[in-house]
Amino acid sequence: MPTSPTSRAPRLPRGHRSRRLRWGAPVATLALILSACSSGDGGDDEADDSTTTTTTSTPATSTTTVVKGEAGAVTITSNPDSTLSARVQVRSDVPTTAGLTATSNDGHEVDIPAAAEPSTDQELALVGLRPETEYEVTVEAVDADGGAVDGGGSTTFASGSLPEGFPRIELADVDPERTEPGLTLLSLKPWGPPNEEGQSIPTQDSNKADGYIALVDQEGFVVWYHATDRGVLDARQTDDGYLFTYDETVVREVDALGNLTLELAGQVAAELQPNDINGDPRTTGNPTAVMDTDSAHHDAQPLPSGNLLVLSTELKQLSGPPQCEDDQSEDEVTYPIIADTVVEVVPETGEIVGEWPIGDIFDPFTRTGSELCMVGPAFAPPNFFYPFDERDWTHGNSVVLDEERNALIVSLRHFSSVLAIRYQDDADGPAGELLWELGPDGDLSLDGLAPSYQHAAEVLDDGNILIYDNGNKHPGASLGVEGDQPPFSRAVIYEVDDSSDDPSEWSATQVWEHRVEGEGGRPVFTAFLGDADQLPNRNVLVTHGAIMDAQGSLTGRVIEVAREGDTDGGDIVFDLRVGDPNDGWTVYRSQRIPSAVPGPAATPGA
Repeated sequence: MPTSPTSRAPRLPRGHRSRRLRWGAPVATLALILSACSSGDGGDDEADDSTTTTTTSTPATSTTTVVKGEAGAVTITSNPDSTLSARVQVRSDVPTTAGLTATSNDGHEVDIPAAAEPSTDQELALVGLRPETEYEVTVEAVDADGGAVDGGGSTTFASGSLPEGFPRIELADVDPERTEPGLTLLSLKPWGPPNEEGQSIPTQDSNKADGYIALVDQEGFVVWYHATDRGVLDARQTDDGYLFTYDETVVREVDALGNLTLELAGQVAAELQPNDINGDPRTTGNPTAVMDTDSAHHDAQPLPSGNLLVLSTELKQLSGPPQCEDDQSEDEVTYPIIADTVVEVVPETGEIVGEWPIGDIFDPFTRTGSELCMVGPAFAPPNFFYPFDERDWTHGNSVVLDEERNALIVSLRHFSSVLAIRYQDDADGPAGELLWELGPDGDLSLDGLAPSYQHAAEVLDDGNILIYDNGNKHPGASLGVEGDQPPFSRAVIYEVDDSSDDPSEWSATQVWEHRVEGEGGRPVFTAFLGDADQLPNRNVLVTHGAIMDAQGSLTGRVIEVAREGDTDGGDIVFDLRVGDPNDGWTVYRSQRIPSAVPGPAATPGA
């Protein structure tokens, strides 16, 4: 366990798959139009629009069918939480291990591996289906000795359509020979139309889902989704399901069928601000645990120990010399500061076993950052965590453990910096100490363009740092659409050399970047959100999460770049578009995963 580097700062009062033999039943058609959007966490809101891959449907009653063999029965029940999945229950007279295969007429196949332990009663999640597609489903089982359990033939199952209001998702281009196999996991959020000032804000429509986690296959079909009744940012697949930060104050995990399996609430959601800005509860009312930390925002990273590394916040009332233009007449000013802190949490209990406050590293009166003098929009995290006119000082948006360096790599957007903070006490110093800072004001000598308002710092196997660089304040960039030097966003890799015993010799060198042109030949620019992940084949998956057009509408674009290509920075081998000018959607992050089935037994490309 890490050593907590400091006591906690004061907070507001709490106020294998086995050999498989056929099990089945006489052929029976089960053409189901399943229930539309309903989340396992209580959300059942919908919105009005369609997707490019299927038509949408209206809600229908969930349907169950039972098919019987000589040694047991199989029950298939449509899943009210997702029209693209079903619950398959396998009952047998003797313990078996059962898996299934679902194959469509056009050859799309989904392979659900057998459970590790034999049982007479098993439930399988039939997931990874394309919308409005009929599949032949074959359940196959063996007994403990590897013998076939005779059940007969197979049955059919028809998936439903996507829910009303699901975002438009279109695969614009793909090179299947050069892409990394698998499914693309998206974090999706709806946005309203631009207002008179050309600005969009998150949709606050009771008839529209507030967010989705979704999987898209290599042909552009949505094959899994989970709707939420709050916004969702970071999302990732775990061995047990899908973990995501939810409403920025809660961490949740759902299984493949959308059942809620974990809810960790921060103190804001539990006590300080239990309802969101619409007055709706932030938790289910019965969280797994309440953490002794204010929030859980932007990022939640599972550690090898099983603990979670989470970004949180703390509110500080700090007094000192005026830093903002409007305050220069005062001798001393008190600023309400939101400062980020990294915490390590035991997910089963919510216990905090390590804490690394950014406020112990920097002083706002000597390191103001770019937005100390601004009161941010109420709908933006972390501004809505607290009921005050607070200043979002640091705005952390990612944290990852670099085990080789014994460091936490933290991205601070409002510092345009990526930090390395000592994770545990070691021979060189205590936990919580700043090792280096990469950025325009950092202590690493930098060869290349510094990041600006970046997201999602990632440590590569060679120790290099991959970043999504939003580029809001690159030197000379104009945020205006008509600017001579338009802003651009990019994926960038820096080689960090911190091997010397003398920190003054440490340096960072830009070794790769990728930019892409968009509307009107101008560079793609996303002022907020974004992600960059290196894939196993060394391609980079880049999420341009919030691209604003000339009218102010927001859309997302996820591209996969083959770094060794003919074009500058590499070739685009996968190009996915999300949303359209009339229906704004953003993508916070994306990942490439092998299968819709969580766990190490997942089959690539399922």
